[in-house]
Amino acid sequence: MIMSTIKQLNNILVYTKLNPKSFSEKIGLARPQAIYDIQKGKTKNFSHAMINKIISVFPEFNKSWLLTGEGEMLIEKEKTTSTENLIKEDLKDRCKSLEESVRLLKQENELLKKIIDLTNRIYFLENSKHKSKKRSD
Repeated sequence: MIMSTIKQLNNILVYTKLNPKSFSEKIGLARPQAIYDIQKGKTKNFSHAMINKIISVFPEFNKSWLLTGEGEMLIEKEKTTSTENLIKEDLKDRCKSLEESVRLLKQENELLKKIIDLTNRIYFLENSKHKSKKRSD
């Protein structure tokens, strides 16, 4: 069954728990007039630009449903969940990689401190030997 754009909009507003003005602000419309025009039946369909704005803020909406009024309002939960899971896994991997980089940098820092300390000791010993030779001469 094809749903009218007015019913689609009402379903969207119920789902998002927003009024027309808040919804228009949320999707980035300069003014809510386009939403009011749909509610009053002046505008018969969502424009492609508006659909893109809706999808950019609410990716769970089915673009085909917004275009035609047919099918399900929301995309399959599994698809959004699997995408979210992939993103989470990628972020976990990146975090692990960053943690490993930090660990290696700390090790490197400790080694550099030891090298500096040893260099200072060698310098001190060399200077001490040099000063001792001068005194004995």
